[in-house]
Amino acid sequence: MIKNKINNTCILLLSTFILSGCGVAYTPTSSMAKKAEALPTLTQIEYRKSPEDKMDILSLNIPYKKSKVTQDDFVSRLNIKPGIYPSVILNIPSDKSESTSIDGATNSSATDSQFSTASYYNQAEQEVEKAMMRKGFNVLDRAKFEAKLRDLRDNYAENKHEKISDSARAVQNSLKKQFEDGKIDMGEFQTKMDQLEMSSKRSSAGKNRDTNEMIDISEVIRAAQSGDVKADYLLQINKMEVTPSYDRALDIYNFPETKAFLQDHIGLEIGDLKEDNIPRSIPRPWYRASFNAKLINISNGKIVWIGNHLTESNSANKDGISITFNVKQYVSNNNYINSSIDSYNSQLQSKYDELKRVTSKLNNLYKQETRAMEFKTEDDKTRYISNMHSDISSTETLYSSTLTEYKQLQQERPSQISENWAYKYNVGEPIITPTMMSNENNSPAMEEKIREHKNALIKEVTTALINTIGSKKDR
Repeated sequence: MIKNKINNTCILLLSTFILSGCGVAYTPTSSMAKKAEALPTLTQIEYRKSPEDKMDILSLNIPYKKSKVTQDDFVSRLNIKPGIYPSVILNIPSDKSESTSIDGATNSSATDSQFSTASYYNQAEQEVEKAMMRKGFNVLDRAKFEAKLRDLRDNYAENKHEKISDSARAVQNSLKKQFEDGKIDMGEFQTKMDQLEMSSKRSSAGKNRDTNEMIDISEVIRAAQSGDVKADYLLQINKMEVTPSYDRALDIYNFPETKAFLQDHIGLEIGDLKEDNIPRSIPRPWYRASFNAKLINISNGKIVWIGNHLTESNSANKDGISITFNVKQYVSNNNYINSSIDSYNSQLQSKYDELKRVTSKLNNLYKQETRAMEFKTEDDKTRYISNMHSDISSTETLYSSTLTEYKQLQQERPSQISENWAYKYNVGEPIITPTMMSNENNSPAMEEKIREHKNALIKEVTTALINTIGSKKDR
């Protein structure tokens, strides 16, 4: 009996000793830890693939347009009766370099001049002669008249001294004195004497050659009135030239093809001659020919017809003229769209990573809540439970707000994912077919074709204007 009491006392003392050694215990209410909501799927937006660059061609056609003379271009007071073939002599401008040039040349070489005494059988003169013959005129050979004029001039005075005026003779004496006094050298003296001689020779009409063209006309009329070579009419050609039409603009915008092309190419604009738009106009890349002449009745000096006409290259090209622009279309907002997508994906990834960290922290706190703990004192236990619940609560709040922000970001996808592609363009220089203008890069064959084109242009302008001689349109 006594022995049993001793044993019970020992067991109680041992239990008290054990309890006092382990401290205060924390026992969780559940051994199953809570879990945060599963992470949403991270779905980022793929980059958009822009359309490939596209090459296109704007093609314009300048159709053949026969040269048409208007009533404002001529006045005719001549009535040619059927069966009557009056004779006519051509008189070209004395200053060929200014009135009869190709490409606006300012010299009188055979290459640049339409009319050349040295080779009078040139294209321009022949076309005028042919046009006059078609109108019923007998065209007299100008070379014979030139020979006749030379004879008249040579016979006018007996020597060189008589061919200069009194005022010129005074200048001549002054130059001789300057040379003798050493004020000018031999070269300068000879040059000035030659210039004086050329400027002060008297013509067969007895006047100084201050106005060569009028003197030439009077000489030709006088020569045509007498002798074995006579003419009824004098065709005085005042101007015949073929020059570039660069100073005249060709309106590109008003072509129907241009307007349709602009409608089909979003973002393409009409404007200055730049690489990113269609030019509103371009310099006309071809030639124009102008012809001015008058017909004089040699017997009475009356002007019976006068005309002036201008035509351009499309009147001498029956196949028309093609103008093309090579246009490259490319996407201009590709970088903007994909950089916006990239920025969005970066934000989404950052928010997802943040949500992932908060979720992991919250799940760890939930696990901690299910673990048994022992504390030395009751106060330690109380503080532990309070801090744990506070951490869980704040982390749950952070998790909830982060999850909401993530889902909201998923919904607020950037507008650039459906934005229309914007286009820009590179517009090439206009290509003209056939090639109309001479340049150093042209082949000899191409230059020959251009020369033929100029000749055709000369024929067109001269024929069209001369056809109005004898017209009933009396202005």
